[in-house]
Amino acid sequence: HSSAQNVIERIFGVLKHRFLILTHPPEYNMEIQAHIPPALAATHNFICDHDAEEIFEFDDLINLQPGVYGVLGNGPAQQAEVQHATLKRDKIASAMWTSYQAITRGLGL
Repeated sequence: HSSAQNVIERIFGVLKHRFLILTHPPEYNMEIQAHIPPALAATHNFICDHDAEEIFEFDDLINLQPGVYGVLGNGPAQQAEVQHATLKRDKIASAMWTSYQAITRGLGL
């Protein structure tokens, strides 16, 4: 979990430095806002594919792991990743439901 969180934070750090729109209060409705991060991620990956050296400009800002340069995705998730994410999501949902039931019982609902 913490390594995934570090990767996500690093990716957003790169995106926020590269695309200042992510650092300012939103000026768009929620429907538009929902499309901004994926569009910027695709733009970031395009830049990485066509100007691979440009990413090194961010080395002093974000502690990148060797060989990992903020690429956000390379095709769809593999079946093992999907299964792992599904199990994790279901475990979280189950824990939330159990907690909710305990709270409602305690309130007499």
